[in-house]
Amino acid sequence: MRKVDFGQHYTGSTVASVLTKLLGVRSPATVIDLGVGEGSLLRGANALWGNARLHGIDIDQTNLDLARQQLGKGTFGRADCLAAALPSNIRKLFSTADVVLCNPPFLELSHPFAKQNATQDWRLTAEVKFLEISLEMLRPGGSLGIILPARYVSGPSYKEFRRQLVSTCNVVSVTHLPSSTFKTADVDAHFLVLRKEAPVGTISLQSMGEAGQIGAAISLAIESAEERMDFQYYSGLAQWTNNTVPLALLLTQDVCRGVESRGSATAKNIFHTTDFKRYPDGLVSFPIHDIRHKTGLAIKGDILIPRVGLRSLHHCVQVMDSAFTYSDCVFRLRVLPEWQAYVFKYLRSAAGVEIRKLSAHGSCVKILGKQTLLDLPVPMVAPSQLERL
Repeated sequence: MRKVDFGQHYTGSTVASVLTKLLGVRSPATVIDLGVGEGSLLRGANALWGNARLHGIDIDQTNLDLARQQLGKGTFGRADCLAAALPSNIRKLFSTADVVLCNPPFLELSHPFAKQNATQDWRLTAEVKFLEISLEMLRPGGSLGIILPARYVSGPSYKEFRRQLVSTCNVVSVTHLPSSTFKTADVDAHFLVLRKEAPVGTISLQSMGEAGQIGAAISLAIESAEERMDFQYYSGLAQWTNNTVPLALLLTQDVCRGVESRGSATAKNIFHTTDFKRYPDGLVSFPIHDIRHKTGLAIKGDILIPRVGLRSLHHCVQVMDSAFTYSDCVFRLRVLPEWQAYVFKYLRSAAGVEIRKLSAHGSCVKILGKQTLLDLPVPMVAPSQLERL
């Protein structure tokens, strides 16, 4: 069975060492690594807390053998970490843990190696089940360090997840991880430090560099965590705290997404994300796309921006004449006539591009949500000042 079948993505030793330090725990008696993998997190724990009793659990015997060999100490057991009886079985062996470390598999619970026992969509993932089990294994006041894909931290579909998380435990910090975190995958992820205790008023948000360095943190009120709790977004948003208005106030109609799928767009010659590069100056004067549709029609003055794809989010075009249909990977903005030139210039400026990229969500594919776009802050400055923002 290949590793990918278990949804495993292993962390490097440098990252693992930094992550264990982020927990801020001095001398735990018992440390459990749930889904131990190759054992990098447990090795980081051993380097930091040499006297702690170390325990690794994994479904993959190859992993357990490798972790045991590299660590040279500790107790290792093979088990399905999604099994409902796992927490109670562990407590029979060594009561509860002071620290639980967890780099869960990134799997939907319909996967053959997962158990589906949930009622809400955001619960239908192995990551959430691992988190719940980890918290159950902790003693009161104990600390959990868990790696989660970016969607849990910023995805619109996971607002309820974040609301329940910050209301049931103390979210100490959320650290954005570098692209080099995983050995075999490029996944946008975060490291959450949670304590099994009553929540406090703020969460520390920060970012880790490629060499493992931790940058300056910013403080987020837990009331804002439901919306999102990613460092990149709030640090980028800080420059827009004064003299801005949401983009929604400058529109004559709601943001409109196209109706044709990507495949249909290609077949029918409909404007798609791949077509933005045809217009480097951003002005669509003689569109080759003229298939009309009852909805999703771009007309003169409309501004089009990509909805999906980190490499595409910097694009922005304005329709100069004619009318044409666009795909469901594109958003149409119909701006108040007196603001069209300004909004177009802002969205194409370095500041406008950066705020869109920071606002996008997703662990692999980056998506700019409709509400996020409506809330996008537009600075009220002279057009000549946009280049200096």
